[in-house]
Amino acid sequence: MPRTAASRARKSRISVHYTRWSKREVRELRQFAHAKMPMRDIGRKLSRTEISIRGKAQREGISLAQGDIGGFRRRARRTSR
Repeated sequence: MPRTAASRARKSRISVHYTRWSKREVRELRQFAHAKMPMRDIGRKLSRTEISIRGKAQREGISLAQGDIGGFRRRARRTSR
C-alpha cells in the first residue's frame, strides 16, 4: 500500500512521550520545594522540565518558592523619573 503525504508527515514528527511521575519523584519534589530549591535545580535533579514541575506541584498542592521564576528574574519597576 503506498504511503500518503499525511502518513509520511506523521512519521517524521518528533514524538514526545509522557513519563509518569513515580511516588519517589513526588516525594523528592516535596522535599526540594520545602528546602526552597530553585526550579531549575529541581528540574535537573528529577530530569524534568520546569513546566512539568510547576504543573505537578500545582496538582499535588505543593507550594514552590515564590521568588523563583525558573531562573528568570524581573527587573524592578521605576517609580518615577
